[in-house]
Amino acid sequence: MASAASKTERDGDRASLGAVVLIGSAEDRVAPYARLLADRGVDVSVFREAPPSDRLRAADCAVFLDWGWSPGERSHRRAGIVAALVEARCVRILRACSATEADRVLARLLP
Repeated sequence: MASAASKTERDGDRASLGAVVLIGSAEDRVAPYARLLADRGVDVSVFREAPPSDRLRAADCAVFLDWGWSPGERSHRRAGIVAALVEARCVRILRACSATEADRVLARLLP
C-alpha cells in the first residue's frame, strides 16, 4: 500500500511540474540537468547566485544543487540562496548535496 501511495505522489509531482529554477555553482554541473529538464518540456531557469524573488515565486520548484563551491565560498553563497528561497516562499525547495542526490531528485520530477 505504501508503494502505491508513493507512486501516486511521484506521479502528482510530475504532473504539476511547470517551471523549475536550478541554482548551482558552475555551468558544467548545472547544464546537464537543465538540458534534461528542457528536453522533457520543463521551463527551466538556471542561476549561480540567488535568483530574483519574482522568478522564484513563478517557479513550481527550486532545486538547489549545493556542491562544487570552495569551502570558503560555500557558506556565504548558501546563506544568500537559502534566504532568497525562504523570502520568496517558493512552493517546493529541493536540495541536492551531490550529483547522485541531484540525479535522484530530478528523476522524481521528470515527466
